Amino acid sequence: MQQATTLPAIRNPSSPGQDSPWHDVMPLADLADAAPRRMQVSGRSFLVVRQGEQVRAFAATCPHKGAPLEQGTLCAGKLVCPWHKAFLT
Repeated sequence: MQQATTLPAIRNPSSPGQDSPWHDVMPLADLADAAPRRMQVSGRSFLVVRQGEQVRAFAATCPHKGAPLEQGTLCAGKLVCPWHKAFLT
């Protein structure tokens, strides 16, 4: 089985009917394990988190308090808000 060299792309929600509504965001090797990374895709901020070979995308700010989630931590596979310690899945 071949390993992926690019992160799974993030879907652009504003273009559901286009041929390619996905955006490659970076090479997989550029994303450190368990180190949340903020990025922009189509003018929106996202947080990308790698845990081993699994990669997940989150909104870049906490939906409760607006905290910058790249300052959060990972605990038991969940992202923890740096301001009020809520778990985000």
